[in-house]
Amino acid sequence: MAEAADADAGVRLLQAAASGDLQEIRRLLAAGAPIDTRDGQGRTVLLLAVDANHVEIAKALLDAGASVNAQAENLDTPWLLAGARGHTEIIAMMLPRTVRSRPNRCRHVSQRALHPVRRRSPRPRHRKDQNRG
Repeated sequence: MAEAADADAGVRLLQAAASGDLQEIRRLLAAGAPIDTRDGQGRTVLLLAVDANHVEIAKALLDAGASVNAQAENLDTPWLLAGARGHTEIIAMMLPRTVRSRPNRCRHVSQRALHPVRRRSPRPRHRKDQNRG
């Protein structure tokens, strides 16, 4: 019976993260809803919040201990998705948690997460290119 209640709370947590319901997230977390709940595609609650750019929900989930590196079935993680989408506020919140959890890999992880953002940014033209133009 307790397992069914946890599953139901997990489903409600996923729905609240996707819809942006911060009060419901806080209520469910306070009631002990499982933070590592995943949907049918293996997406975590934090991944859904990052996908929708729900900054305050992501903060509440991170404060509750959600993993920034939990992979969905398509191999997305909250950390990589935030970098790919350019969600800089969420990246800034995740960075200290990444440093604490893997201090020797922080630079590598942060560079990998931000790589898609750098690719989308216009590159400065070099002097040789300006002379050709």
